[in-house]
Amino acid sequence: MARIAAIGRRGLRAAALLALVSLALPAQAEQVALSRAELRDKVAQLIFTGHAARALPFAEALVADDPEDFGALLLAAYAARDAGQAKRSAELARAAWQKAEGEDQKHAAAMAMAQAKSSGGARTSAQLWLRRAIEHAPDAKARKMALRDYKYVRARNPWSYRFDLGVAPSSNINGGAASDTIWLFGLPFTLSGDSQALSGVETRMSLSVERTVQESPAAKSTIGVNMGGRAYQLSSEARDLAPNARGSDYAFAAVEAFATHRRKAGQGGEWDSRLTFGHNEYGGEALSNYLRFDGGRTVMLKGGQEMRFGLLVEDQHRLDADKNSALVRGINLDWSRPLGAGTARLGARLTDVAADAVEIAHVSRGVSLGYDFAKPVLGANLSVSVGYEERDYGAIWTVPEGRADERVSVDARAHLRQLDYMGFAPEVGVNYTRNRSNSVLHDSREMGLSLGIKSTF
Repeated sequence: MARIAAIGRRGLRAAALLALVSLALPAQAEQVALSRAELRDKVAQLIFTGHAARALPFAEALVADDPEDFGALLLAAYAARDAGQAKRSAELARAAWQKAEGEDQKHAAAMAMAQAKSSGGARTSAQLWLRRAIEHAPDAKARKMALRDYKYVRARNPWSYRFDLGVAPSSNINGGAASDTIWLFGLPFTLSGDSQALSGVETRMSLSVERTVQESPAAKSTIGVNMGGRAYQLSSEARDLAPNARGSDYAFAAVEAFATHRRKAGQGGEWDSRLTFGHNEYGGEALSNYLRFDGGRTVMLKGGQEMRFGLLVEDQHRLDADKNSALVRGINLDWSRPLGAGTARLGARLTDVAADAVEIAHVSRGVSLGYDFAKPVLGANLSVSVGYEERDYGAIWTVPEGRADERVSVDARAHLRQLDYMGFAPEVGVNYTRNRSNSVLHDSREMGLSLGIKSTF
C-alpha cells in the first residue's frame, strides 16, 4: 500500500472530494470530506485487503477529477484488474504509462499493464510489458520480482516465439574451393571465379512460432512453424573475381511445419520426438521438400550429468534434379556435465545419406566438444566448441578412388549481457571451418564473424 501511495504523491493536488466512505468502510455511515491524498490511501487499503470492487468507483473518481494524476491512474488500474475488469485495467495502465516520469513510475506502470494483459488472457503481450518493467526496474529487487513474474507468465503461455537476426562477414559464402587451380591427368586447370571461395556478408533472419496443444504433469505436445532465410552481399574482391556472380545466387530460404511430443521417463529423464515437414529454396529456385523425424531419450545421471541418445530419419525430395533426392539416417549421442566453473558438452554422430547422385551420397562420422562458462568473463557469457567430421563419398571423375573429406570447425561466442535492452543483448561470434578433401573442388576454408541478438532470460 505504502509503495503505491508513494508513487502517487508526486503531482497530486490538495483538492477536497466528498466520498461516501460508508460504501467503502461499512463501519462508518456518515459522509466524510476526504482530501485526495486521504482518499487515495483509503483506495489503496481497500485494494490490498481484497475489496477492489468497492475501491474501483473511488479510484475512478480520482481519475475523473484529475486525468493527469499518475498515482490515481495506477490505483484505478489495479482496482479494475482485481475487480475482474481486465480491459479497463489495461486502458488505465496504458494511460499511466503515458504519464509516467522516471524509472520508478515507468516500472510501476509496466507492471500494472502486464498484470492487466495477463488477467485478460493476452500472455504474450504481458511478457512484452514485463520486459519493459525489467528494463525500467529501479533496483535489483524490483528487477528480480519482474523477472519472476515473466517466467511465471511464460510457463503458462501456450504460445512461444523465438527469433534470430544477425549479420556475419564471411570469407567463403558460396562454399568454393580454397585453390584457384585443379590438377587433372598431370595438367593444371584454372577454376572459374564462381567455383572459388567468394567473400561477402551474410544477413540471416528466422522466426519460430510454437503453440502448446496438450500439457499434463507427465507430457507436453506442441505444433509450430519455422521460417528463415539467409541473404548475401558479395565483397568488391568477390565481384572482381566472379563478375557474373550475384549475392542472390546463394540466397537460401526455408519454411517448416512441425509437431513435437515430450513425455517424462524414469530417473528424471524424458522421451522426445519431433516430426517436421519443410520446403527450401536456393538462389531463388525451389530446392527440396523434406519430411524428417527426430526422436530420443534423455537420461539424468549422478553429479548433474545428462545424456541423450537420438536418431534421425529424413526423406529429401529434390526439386532441382530427382537424382539428388536422398534418404538420410543417423544416430547421435550427446552428453553434458558440470565441470569447473561451467558445463562441458560432448557429442558423437553417425549419418548415412543414400542417393543416386555420387555428389550427395556419403557416410559421415563426427565428434564435437564444447564448454559453456557459468560466470561472465570480462562481462560476457562465453561458450566455445570444436568439431571434427569425416565424410566418405563414392568415386567421382576427378577422384576415381573415392572422395574423402575431413572437416574441422572451431566456434567461440560471447553474449554481451551487460548491453541488454528489455532482456535482449548482442552476441558476437567467431568461427573457422577447414574442409580438407582429396577433391580440390571441395577443399575449402572459411573464416567468419557474426553479430546477432539473443535473449538474456
